[in-house]
Amino acid sequence: ISAFDAARPASPAFGEAWREADSDWDALARWSAWRDALPPCLPTAYFERLSEGPPETRLANAMARLAPALAGLVEETRALGEELRLDLQEAFGAAAWEGVAASALAGRLAIWRGAEESITRYIAYAAKRRLVAAAGLSALADGAHAGDVGPDRLAEAFERAHLESVRDRLFAEWPELRAFDGVDQERLRAAFRAADLAAIGHARRRIAAAHARGLPSGEGGVGALGVLNGEIAKKRRHLPIRALLERAGPAIQRLKPVFLMSPLSVAQFLKPGALAFDLLVIDEASQVEPVDALGAVARCDQIVVVGDERQLPPTRFFAKLTSDLDDPDEGDEDEAAPLRAADVESILDLCLAKGAPYRMLNWHYRSRHQSLIAVSNREFYDGRLSIIPSPFAASEGVGLSLRHLPDTAYDRGGTRTNPEEARAVAEAVIHHARLRPDQSLGVATFSTAQRQAVMRALEGLRRDNPDVEPFFAADGPEPFFVKNLETIQGDERDVIFISVGYGKTREGYLSHSFGPLNGEGGERRLNVLISRAKVRCEVFANFTGDDVDLARSGARGVAALKSFLTFAQTGGFGQGTASGRGFDSPFEALVAQRLEAMGHRVEAQIGAAGFFIDLAVVDPDRPGRYLLGIE
Repeated sequence: ISAFDAARPASPAFGEAWREADSDWDALARWSAWRDALPPCLPTAYFERLSEGPPETRLANAMARLAPALAGLVEETRALGEELRLDLQEAFGAAAWEGVAASALAGRLAIWRGAEESITRYIAYAAKRRLVAAAGLSALADGAHAGDVGPDRLAEAFERAHLESVRDRLFAEWPELRAFDGVDQERLRAAFRAADLAAIGHARRRIAAAHARGLPSGEGGVGALGVLNGEIAKKRRHLPIRALLERAGPAIQRLKPVFLMSPLSVAQFLKPGALAFDLLVIDEASQVEPVDALGAVARCDQIVVVGDERQLPPTRFFAKLTSDLDDPDEGDEDEAAPLRAADVESILDLCLAKGAPYRMLNWHYRSRHQSLIAVSNREFYDGRLSIIPSPFAASEGVGLSLRHLPDTAYDRGGTRTNPEEARAVAEAVIHHARLRPDQSLGVATFSTAQRQAVMRALEGLRRDNPDVEPFFAADGPEPFFVKNLETIQGDERDVIFISVGYGKTREGYLSHSFGPLNGEGGERRLNVLISRAKVRCEVFANFTGDDVDLARSGARGVAALKSFLTFAQTGGFGQGTASGRGFDSPFEALVAQRLEAMGHRVEAQIGAAGFFIDLAVVDPDRPGRYLLGIE
């Protein structure tokens, strides 16, 4: 009795049977045992009703009348379940009908009776669910049915399940994929790069060691080595270089097997027959006349000619004055004359005319942004160059741009310069030297007069800005320069500023006279000029491509200039954006659609020529840049 708390009487549980200390404890024990034997699904209200009910006898009579009805209900619901093939565990969470709460059954039946027309939809749903389960996606079907996967996430869950199944199949077929680790892969790539550089260094040391083993030794003071040692010991009255190379040539070649010489130096210092070479390499061959190159060719066993026939030809200002070749007879005009070296501009053209085997370098290695070479590729190389697309489409500091200076004027009848433009170029140089000293810089001009104007303006600014003077030191690997288009071939810098100089006068008149560009081969000079930059090229001019009227000049160089200025101003030809080529396959289109459905902006076939990135994801914060390229 002491176990009962008077503040919490047991009468709500036992009703009239509870008489505190005078209660029939055996009867209460039987009631408790009966309560424990009841299904756990019975609600609390059921026992509250029992506690308020009549004595045991009347309750027993009521239960006797209810029992047959309950038995009939159980049989009927069991028959209904068999008819429907109902899964009790899934529908009500019970193993048998006796464990189903009457309230839950009544509620479910009411729902079914209120939605009879939806039975056909449910049948279709059940059939599809069985198909999904049979396809191995029972977990997805169960999750959707249980409400764990909502309708809005069903497609995403299905795609994930599909991709996981594909991954598992691939892992089963290629176990090495399961062991793939991105960190290990990056470590392997880094190790390969290091090994590659080490191999290059080892090759250099091996060549140097082989050269060292071939050095002349043990000859004392006799022979070619003796002549050379004697000349080194002299203080004056040295042999002329030509005589020295004739007498000590073999020893000199063993000491220095590589000679770097101009064609004139070959003729001046190497006596025919005195020295012979295994290999001759002629660089910038488009500027070497055949008559200058043949002397070097005669002294070697094999030649490699490197050049571009669409760049600067040799300067032939004195060719007609010094030529002593007879003109062909008029009577021989109809006869096929043999090709002479004097008939072609350069040793490169001669080799091509003679059918020497050749290869074109299709990959443009210099330009790190497609816009820097796009005009040359279109105007001069018929789109044959393969250009690697840049992740930057129109960002500051990258690519080709035009700085239009309409308030400046070209002094056409006087200095033939644009002083204000030269000043703007000089200020841009100082700005670059201060903000981007790590990038090499060069200035190219269309004329010698404009070059002098830029140099004068720059000298004044350098005196006023001594803090940037280290940028102009001449001892770097790519020192700063200011050159005109006739002398810039072979140079390259990270950044190139181009000062056109020519342009509109104070009165707004554009003469369409652009110096060498108007002459024959002017387009080749322009090609050299506009292809010098590796990262950025900025063009300074007081006119645009729209101002150039091709009806006033038929020169191809002027037409190419118009295209170049237009592209620099507008980014024409679609370079650096979608090329308009369309998707290469339905798979690419599907990937693009999925990315766009995820909220990304996607562009297709990014590039300038030859090589295109299939898809590129645009940076939403910087629309001129791509975040990701996809092949």
